[in-house]
Amino acid sequence: MNRCAGAILGLTLGGLLLLQGCIPVMIAGAGVAGTSIAGNNLPTTVQLDDSALRLKAINALNQYPDLAATSNIEVTVFNKIALLLGQVPDQQTSDKVAATIGQVNGIQMVYNQLTIGTRATFTTFSDDAIITTRVKSNFIGHVNPLNFKVITEQGVVYLLAITTESTGEEAAQIASRTKGVKKVVEAYWYIIPETQS
Repeated sequence: MNRCAGAILGLTLGGLLLLQGCIPVMIAGAGVAGTSIAGNNLPTTVQLDDSALRLKAINALNQYPDLAATSNIEVTVFNKIALLLGQVPDQQTSDKVAATIGQVNGIQMVYNQLTIGTRATFTTFSDDAIITTRVKSNFIGHVNPLNFKVITEQGVVYLLAITTESTGEEAAQIASRTKGVKKVVEAYWYIIPETQS
């Protein structure tokens, strides 16, 4: 099982960032944001903004009706950053999708993790859902599962969170030991712990 490690990106990065491959986001000292209202590190307003941005992104993709027959695209928005997962038939389609999402007003970055190939089967979707559930269950008693957005795509687990470095590392280790996980990609905004005085 592989884990991806990456560089620290400043919050001043703006515009469209198209990335392929294994490049996590680790933003030190970032503001707090999230996906689940109760127990989450993200303000409710940011969570609502993320939901609205996701709907805008999906609507933007609807201008390409041919995608439905040839592609499987999942858009996740976390702290105004869009993560694209799924399968498309060719690189041109991947680039077109990422550019379209990047033009959605309010999206600050796009992480393009679309793969070139045939659409995933129902069995793959089902297996991924089981892996996601296992990861979240394994978090209980170790890290707060509500503080992590967990997405699984063909056995690759993406962890999105605003967290401390130590908690993020623990979550990644737990996910990496979960049955069925092929790789873990961490996308963290780090909270700097307050020092004891």
